[in-house]
Parts: sequence; structure tokens; C-alpha cells
Amino acid sequence: MSNTAREKSVGDKLAAKEVNEDLPIELTAGTPIATTPLAVYISNYDGLCYLTDANYGDDRIHNFIGFAVDIAGGSGSPITIQTHGKVTGFSGLTYGKKYYLSTEPGEITTSTPTVYSKLIGIATSTPELVIIHKGLSLGPETLRGVKTFGSIPILPTSTPIGVNDATRKGYFDYVIGDYLKIASDGVATSPQTTYTKVKAFGLDRGGTLRISFALEGDTSTTVYAKIYRNDTPVGTERSKLSSGYETFTEDISGWSEGELVELRWKSVTGTSAHHIKEFRMHTGNWRTLEVV
Repeated sequence: MSNTAREKSVGDKLAAKEVNEDLPIELTAGTPIATTPLAVYISNYDGLCYLTDANYGDDRIHNFIGFAVDIAGGSGSPITIQTHGKVTGFSGLTYGKKYYLSTEPGEITTSTPTVYSKLIGIATSTPELVIIHKGLSLGPETLRGVKTFGSIPILPTSTPIGVNDATRKGYFDYVIGDYLKIASDGVATSPQTTYTKVKAFGLDRGGTLRISFALEGDTSTTVYAKIYRNDTPVGTERSKLSSGYETFTEDISGWSEGELVELRWKSVTGTSAHHIKEFRMHTGNWRTLEVV
């Protein structure tokens, strides 16, 4: 099985997960698409792909499917859509910023639209964005009566602000627990001599996370690893000077929606004898995330 966290080279074997989820899919366009990448949705009317538009609270935003990564000549033309993972080809994105569907058809923006707001990704570099599939927000809303959200406990009957804010966060933000939410278990080797990102998760909620990873050194040089929030180190520096994996676990608070949970590592020599794997996040509640 291939390591899904790294770039691929000629001759690599693809994991089933990559084939089923991370590779683009081919759909049918309902309109010409002359430039890429552009955000698209599947129409409830004819099942074809059109450019998203955050001016409307219908399928033009609800049915966001991903980004067109090649052009389409017109209605009925095949169009390739990246639905998960990274999308490249943008320009001028800001690393770590959240991006929303725009009121300009097919475009994305860092400015939250005032009426229909749909988060669809986080920039990982100037030309790249990792897709996040998330529900539609209509701005501030008042919930009246008893509302039950699947397995989430019933909300307080009083206004969820002030003294009830901690209770509200317990329902909606990540809280500490041992439920395995997401994992990137592939083995990476040969760290650089300065801290370099090797794995990352994109967050769809804030809160407190239990984060772990397994680190292996050798008997001659020490390997180091640390958790970062976007570009900022927030975890304790871990080190290993021996063969055999050691798992490190840490609870880190203060996370916000749209941030990247990064695992970075380094060594003095960058030897291939150093390994890191099993980057995992545990919580006490459920959410849907993307591995970057």
C-alpha cells in the first residue's frame, strides 16, 4: 500500500483509498467552463455540473461537489472534478486561510458571505487548497423548542451564551476523549535538518484535541517531532535516540475552525533510518475531517 501523505512518483502503487476517494472523477458539464479550477455543483434539475453561486440558498450551494480541473466546451461535455484531497492551480491563496464559496460563480473567497456561507477548503500553499465538505450556514439563527442532533445531547433550553457557553462548546466544539476521529498511519522517512511538515489535518471545528504519533530514531542520531498550528509550534518537542517506535500523546487546546493540525519533524543528519507514522487525532465527539 502506498503512503497517501506524500507526492507520488512513476512506478508507485496506489492504495484503494486513493483510487476510491482522492482521484478525480468524470461528470458531465451543463455549461461551458473555460478556466480551472472552479467550484461546481450538481444540479437537482438535470444532474449536470454548473458553477456554484453563493447568492442562492438552493442546490447552487447545497450541492457543491468539488472543483473542475479541466475545461468543458459546453453542455454535455465531459468534465473532470476533484472531489476530495488537494486541488492545485490557484494563484494568490493565503496559507492556512479558510475559503468559502463566493457570490461570483465558481469562485472562492476568504470573506464570509453575509447570507449563505459555505466553507469548502483551507489553503495549504499559494496554489493549493484542501477540500472540506461541510454543511451550509445561514448566519445567526434562533433555535426554539427541543432540538436533537443525532447522537449529540439535547441543547440547553436557555440561550446558549454567557453562563451556558461552556455547555454549548461541549456539544459543538471538539472535547478531549479517546474516540479515534482521524488517522494518517503511513510511514514517512528521511526528515530534513529543519522542522518540515510531514502530515496534517484540516479542522472543521475548534476545541481541544488529543494528538498522537509514533517516532523511531537510531542509535547514532536523534530525531525530533512537534505539533504545529499552521506555522506556529504548539506541542512539546519530542525526541528519540534509539530504534523501535515510541508513541507520544498530547492534549492541546485553543484550536479554531479552519486551522491545520500539522506534524513536523527534523533530525541532525536527515538519515533514512528515522521513521514517523500513526499521526492520529482523538476526540470525545464526532466530526468530519480531511487529511491534508
